[in-house]
Amino acid sequence: MQQPLSNALSLIENIYDDSMYGVGDMFRIKDVIHSLSSNQVRSKEWLAYEFKKQYFYPSGKILIIGGWYGLLAYMLRQKFPGKEMNIVSIDKDPMCETIAWKLFPDMDAQFITTDVFDFDLSEYSAIISTSVEHIEKQFWIDLVKNKDPNTWVCLQTNNFFDHPTHINCSKSAAEFTEYLGLEWVAYENAIDNYDFQRFMVIGK
Repeated sequence: MQQPLSNALSLIENIYDDSMYGVGDMFRIKDVIHSLSSNQVRSKEWLAYEFKKQYFYPSGKILIIGGWYGLLAYMLRQKFPGKEMNIVSIDKDPMCETIAWKLFPDMDAQFITTDVFDFDLSEYSAIISTSVEHIEKQFWIDLVKNKDPNTWVCLQTNNFFDHPTHINCSKSAAEFTEYLGLEWVAYENAIDNYDFQRFMVIGK
């Protein structure tokens, strides 16, 4: 993580410098810092570690929904270093793609600006997201119902109901798993993040 953190400091300095001329977005400074916080690193390391234990194939195509500034793509690439594993991270905010390439300029991955509702999910062998709480429940139910039976999913949500952008939290990992309706669950668990819990489910 040393190089991404160094890249983040340079990026923050550039954003601040740009703001002096009225072209910078000061909000991004706090946002970049939060994207590399200990909670973010911990939850994504947890995902990458547990997903690698379950999805033991050396090849495939991983889609990350709501990939933000690329930290999860980076963590997954550490676990799947071979070129035969494609990693695609999408987010509807165009600045996510721009910032991801500045934080992880040499990483073998794709960062794409798109809305997941307009994106073809059918070609992926695994669909991953740590942003379930930001998207309506019905989207995830439909995703699981309509995906190829052999496509893996690895999804995280939380019970932080009070956050203004969290429109789809769950009370427990079991409740989360139940509404997803997976045919087979390989992993279900929770970790504590100070004043809330984060839940993760892996399966098909």
